[in-house]
Amino acid sequence: MFTSFAFFLTTIPTMKHFLTNFQVTDNFARAFQHLLSEERKKRNLSQFELAWKSGLSRQCLSFFESGRRIPTLSSLYALSKGLDIPLMRFISMLLNRVDYYERYDRMPAVADKKKPEWRADTVSIER
Repeated sequence: MFTSFAFFLTTIPTMKHFLTNFQVTDNFARAFQHLLSEERKKRNLSQFELAWKSGLSRQCLSFFESGRRIPTLSSLYALSKGLDIPLMRFISMLLNRVDYYERYDRMPAVADKKKPEWRADTVSIER
């Protein structure tokens, strides 16, 4: 098995790409707060219960869901454990949502066309 979390992250090519090319944007913050809130509610967890399961404070979780705080990689790991989602799947869901926001919120003609509905079940690691 893996000797450390850092070693685990550096061995995954997609994660290497994520760590080296990642930039925090408004779309990331919005995507993260919506994803976290939806996944927590899908599992019928209160903020307190998820905070306890993930080892974070309830205030920290509240800040994540309100967009007042951006998660670190260790926070993403803790939240993925608390939500019982594999870390790669959690990050993939997050990146897909960021791509969705970037693609459809920046297009000037979106108001004229019907914006495709967000589908949480389509998850891919490709970027």
